[in-house]
Amino acid sequence: MAEPQDLRSPAAPDHGLPPVEPPSARFILQLFVVPAVIVIIIVLVWLLFNWLAQMGSDPTKYVAALRSNSKARWQAAASLADVLNDTRNVELKRDRHLAQQLSSLLTDELKEPNDGEEQEMLDIYLCRVLGEFAVPDVAPPLLEAAGRARPEEIAVRRAALEGLAVLSANLSAGASATGSEHAVENPHQAQIDEVLAKAATDTDPQIRSVAAFALGVVGDEPSRGVLQKLLQDLYPDVRYNAATGLARHHDASGLSVILEMLDPDEERSLKLESEEDSRQFKRSLIVENGLQAALVIYSKLPESEQQSLRAAIERLTNEKLPGDIRLKATEALRIVGSNQ
Repeated sequence: MAEPQDLRSPAAPDHGLPPVEPPSARFILQLFVVPAVIVIIIVLVWLLFNWLAQMGSDPTKYVAALRSNSKARWQAAASLADVLNDTRNVELKRDRHLAQQLSSLLTDELKEPNDGEEQEMLDIYLCRVLGEFAVPDVAPPLLEAAGRARPEEIAVRRAALEGLAVLSANLSAGASATGSEHAVENPHQAQIDEVLAKAATDTDPQIRSVAAFALGVVGDEPSRGVLQKLLQDLYPDVRYNAATGLARHHDASGLSVILEMLDPDEERSLKLESEEDSRQFKRSLIVENGLQAALVIYSKLPESEQQSLRAAIERLTNEKLPGDIRLKATEALRIVGSNQ
């Protein structure tokens, strides 16, 4: 018979278990330090978003962030763009104080020598953001940027021309763009017309193309006169922007160019696109703009020219063409037919 075991005595050692050792530095690092770093990062991210959220109640704080040469600059830039694009913030586009602060920032930036890509990106951003406003105070720095002639500033110049186009549209659109009952008078419109007309004769075809687009948005009598001349430009994109700009104001004098835009075999405007996807996208964009212009001027045309335009649209329904082009052409034919 087995002897009873004394439960008070220590059990025999289990030689299968590893020996007990003090924790290593690596173990302590994984257990305490790494989680602590993660917590700190989470807190910092939370503080950053909290700071940006507080900015929303005072948009002028974005300007201070844009002036700082820190990583928060571009987060503030993105947030300000979101705020301005929010349809609930229409009145913010008429905030003269904010507009003047951003104008002052662009003015200061233009005085500085170009010190790299980041400064150029900031200048481009400011030109486009200022164009979103509906107050004339932002025009002077845009006019200055649009008048730059150095080759290295061509991207900033294009952005300034685009900003002037959008600004002119906002100021002339009245209630639809500014939220007010009347259009806002622009004391700088004559200067804008002059700068755009000069840009329309630039040796760089991309500048002429942007100028043609801007002149089409402005659409006053001097602008339409310049657009008439640009219908003969050797660069396809300039002609296309001129024709659609005139059509936007119910001027059918660019019909021959619009027919060119609707020609599925027209390839001259696509030569600069190196990738097939880019060519297809641009082809679709040209056709879409051509169709929109065609629908605007259709009722202004005599019967013979209406037939030419309908025939051009019908050719775009060919089954060999991409589906999106066929769909848009079919819808255009339906609209044309309903208007007869």
